[in-house]
Amino acid sequence: MIANCHDAVTERKNSKVMPLPVRELTPEEKMECVLNDPKFGMWSMMYFMLHRGVGRECSHVFGRQFYLPVFIFFAQWLMFAAIVIHNVQTTITCNNSSIEHKMLMVSVAMVYFVHSFFVYDDIRDRSNQQRVASSGSLTVVFDAFQEHSFNLFVHIANLWIVFVSDDLLDALFNSLALEFLMNLDNEYERMYFKYSLEEAVYIYDHVFVTPEESHREVIEKCQKSCAYRFVRQITFIPFKVLGLGFSLLPIYCFGMIVFGAMCK
Repeated sequence: MIANCHDAVTERKNSKVMPLPVRELTPEEKMECVLNDPKFGMWSMMYFMLHRGVGRECSHVFGRQFYLPVFIFFAQWLMFAAIVIHNVQTTITCNNSSIEHKMLMVSVAMVYFVHSFFVYDDIRDRSNQQRVASSGSLTVVFDAFQEHSFNLFVHIANLWIVFVSDDLLDALFNSLALEFLMNLDNEYERMYFKYSLEEAVYIYDHVFVTPEESHREVIEKCQKSCAYRFVRQITFIPFKVLGLGFSLLPIYCFGMIVFGAMCK
């Protein structure tokens, strides 16, 4: 039995394989599918809230009026930029830190080296669902780029910040702060659906489509919409660069283990 949003169950009875029909997911499982899809982010959430226009909860009413998902999007990037800019201004010196600073640098780099092999797999696995956000939408394209780029930038920046920080606790807290920022948009969605589970069910049933339908919608949108086709063309190389970045991330993390031990 499964309790997630991947393929439905097939069971064996006696010695004969009896494939069972796809079972209906529970509302909670559908909500997890929506939350796990990396292509359904703040821009898709904002688009849905404006067009759906239902809900009497404060988070629904004021979310539409004040564009709260957009606030979360910009807050993520502004806080990330502030932390990075603050640490870029730090003077870099080589091989004069205490042993505990070197230990923290090496240990964090080791953890990130191990984690780097799972980062892209995690994002790709979260997209491997029976129903997904359709890639035939501009908001989905922006959300997919945001999810991939922010995850990659946080991993790169985190190790660099730990390396350049002179204060042990400051380095540790900055590292934790960036991990918090990486999940900020997902936490907003979770809080939103906590008080409106039926909205998550509606998204899964009526907004999400099968991967095959998503592929067809992309082809149709490219044929009919010049704006969509232009966005797809200009984001082709950035997406390839992100893919290359994820491929090189383990090398960067391993390099920071050696570099941190020698030069921290």
